[in-house]
Amino acid sequence: GGLIDFVEVVGGSYSVGSIKVIVPGFILEDKVEVLGEVIGGEDGQHMKADRERVVVGAEQGISSGGTYTVLRYAGGVRNQVAGGFVGYRYDYVATISVVKGLSDEKFLANVSQSRLGTKQGDIITKYMSVVRTVDLAAGSSPNTAEAEVVGFDYPDQLFGAKGNYIFIGKGSGGGVSSGQDFAVYQRYGLWA
Repeated sequence: GGLIDFVEVVGGSYSVGSIKVIVPGFILEDKVEVLGEVIGGEDGQHMKADRERVVVGAEQGISSGGTYTVLRYAGGVRNQVAGGFVGYRYDYVATISVVKGLSDEKFLANVSQSRLGTKQGDIITKYMSVVRTVDLAAGSSPNTAEAEVVGFDYPDQLFGAKGNYIFIGKGSGGGVSSGQDFAVYQRYGLWA
């Protein structure tokens, strides 16, 4: 299936109740372990997309046959409302599968699940799954925890809308956890 799994029926379609999505990135408490970086395209290009090949330079732990995640460091994230450091933001770029070694420190890899297109300097780290299943069934009543939006799909994005991803701080009142439903409101006088 693609992003939305459905079954065609006469006269319309029937939703199976969930969709698979690819998360746009991660906000982590600690910096990721860097195994290497993208050097460029197989033929010297600067950006590569799905089903194309990249050359990666290895610092440690990269081997032929391995699958890795390509991330782009987007900087530290601060909670603009509550204050304080939230974590380090890494935007998901692509998944790569190493095809063969070119030398002791360079490898050729296939690009898949490209979100942003790989470019020189992107970080190679251990494989991190970015596919999530979101249940479309009516959720529970909204959570009572208070939390702030700390980021959107792209690092420089200031506003979100229907269909956008948001990054939410841990919050208060028991905190935020996976699977919870939230009503999102703009605070008067603030850009969120």
